[in-house]
Amino acid sequence: MGKTLKNLDDGKKVIREAGLYLVEKRDYDKVLDIMSDFYSTDSLLHWISGEKHVKKVGNNLYKACLYAMTSALIYADSPDMNAVAVWAPPGFSLLNPRQFMKNGGRELYKIGGLPLFYKLLRYDFYVTRIHRRQTAGKDWFLFLYGVKDTDNIITFGEKMFLPMTKYCWDKGLACYGEVNSDKAIQFLKQAGFQVREQGKIPGSNVNHYGVLI
Repeated sequence: MGKTLKNLDDGKKVIREAGLYLVEKRDYDKVLDIMSDFYSTDSLLHWISGEKHVKKVGNNLYKACLYAMTSALIYADSPDMNAVAVWAPPGFSLLNPRQFMKNGGRELYKIGGLPLFYKLLRYDFYVTRIHRRQTAGKDWFLFLYGVKDTDNIITFGEKMFLPMTKYCWDKGLACYGEVNSDKAIQFLKQAGFQVREQGKIPGSNVNHYGVLI
């Protein structure tokens, strides 16, 4: 974890120098509100939820992931938090299972049971293979991202991602992300990401794009 934490500290320094706002745990409710609205029409979320209790599934899923990340760089455009990004540094291992279940995982199980968790595992297995093919783990991984006002989504791409992409370029690292919607692709392409691999989540009609810069 030593190298991972050093990468995380370096990332935080980059964000501070760029004048962006480092998110703290006290801000998590605001982050979750943004993610819930941003992904409300996301095809992946609708598939995972089976079109039932979509918003509730999303709220608990994003909360579980956020609290279960053992190392994460989370920042916003400003304290007003109009746009948020969550990055996993190089060397990031796994989500903490105990924290995942404690902070939303149990609710997910109550809502969708084993079928919902089976879809999550199927998705994770599929996207992990693509991720490894593209970067071999030598990347900062854009785990989650969202914008409060989607009508202004394009205005935030460069501001939110340029400091990190420039830093990674200087360090010889990649920036990698995953996309399932046109809205998200629009956001990331504006920041310079390019689609490197695409397909469908097995057993679904959900498009998946691996994007890289």
